[in-house]
Amino acid sequence: MTFRSIRKLKPTTPPAVADDARAAKNFGLSEARFVRLAEELREGNPLLFETIFIAQVDFCKNTLQKTDGYTPEEAHEASMDALLYLRKLIINNKITYGNLRHLYIRIARQRYARKRGKHLRTVDMTPETHDRPEDVPFEATEYEQLKAALSRLGEGCQRLLKSYYFLNNSCAAIAELTGNKAAAIRKQKSRCVTRLRAYFVQLSN
Repeated sequence: MTFRSIRKLKPTTPPAVADDARAAKNFGLSEARFVRLAEELREGNPLLFETIFIAQVDFCKNTLQKTDGYTPEEAHEASMDALLYLRKLIINNKITYGNLRHLYIRIARQRYARKRGKHLRTVDMTPETHDRPEDVPFEATEYEQLKAALSRLGEGCQRLLKSYYFLNNSCAAIAELTGNKAAAIRKQKSRCVTRLRAYFVQLSN
């Protein structure tokens, strides 16, 4: 090999390192193992769900609490609900190997927001997942009612809810920007959401 040919060589990521990086995004599973365990799950073997996914619940809970300001109870509820939904998606062969950890967190955020009647977040699926859980879109009248309900809130609540739900800022991030404590922001957000929900219900009747 000549010096010139050596210069033309481009550095590459060792296969083992690349595989480890992908596995880290997919609950420690290689693609081959995920495909095999997913097939076994469809056949009734709960190994994938019981030994792999359940181990990720704490990770999801911690993420939701630290980055989104969920209470421990909210984080647990959202994480378990998303876990069961992810299992359903795999059984129905609706997702593929890609970034399961990211998908799990995003599903938890969306489904919990919907369950609480907020309907303001959307799951941002990466191209790798090839899955978009069914959306439950607002009717045009509901959008108008929500807009009207939001306009009835004070400016403080409007800014807080827009920052949290539309800009995806966590309570901790909002607290840092406003010079408040995260706990105070969470309480304020809860009060604002309660008022917004009440106004929305009034306008819906």
